[in-house]
Amino acid sequence: MRRLLIAIYTIMGRLRSRWERSSIGDELMRAYRLAYWRNRLGAFGDGSHIYPHVVIHAPEKVRLGSRVNIAEFVHIWGGGGVEIGNNAIIASHVVITSQTHDTHAAIYRDSQKMMPVYIGAGSWIGAGAIILPGVRIGDEAIVGAQSVVTSDVAPRSVVAGIPARKIERNGEGDR
Repeated sequence: MRRLLIAIYTIMGRLRSRWERSSIGDELMRAYRLAYWRNRLGAFGDGSHIYPHVVIHAPEKVRLGSRVNIAEFVHIWGGGGVEIGNNAIIASHVVITSQTHDTHAAIYRDSQKMMPVYIGAGSWIGAGAIILPGVRIGDEAIVGAQSVVTSDVAPRSVVAGIPARKIERNGEGDR
């Protein structure tokens, strides 16, 4: 079944240019993309959507809650496990990685460190952000665009920068 879905998805990709101006073609591509990811991911919650051009390594270790949206050109390295909670939004060009190399290894390329990443329910990850291994982002947190998250983010916090630092608590300030 998995091979069949991958083959169909590949064929649909080749035919897409013929259907680009057609809403029927767009709906077919969306349906096949949904079936493709639903079959490959560890969990795929109802109402979730993955836009085109998303790359997910080790998809069987990636779990999406319900109504998760992942925009174009997101790259997820799932080897260490990635869990994204309900209603989370991941903007375009975000990188989420749950694996890295051991800094104490004699040869870096031969080493692997796997550390799970958790993105809480209702969180918003801004465009171009990078989430590093072992990070836990609390529920309803906001990560600013182009931020590099190297440590945990408290629930309802807003973080930004390189490295990402708390700039306010969601619900405080001039909102």
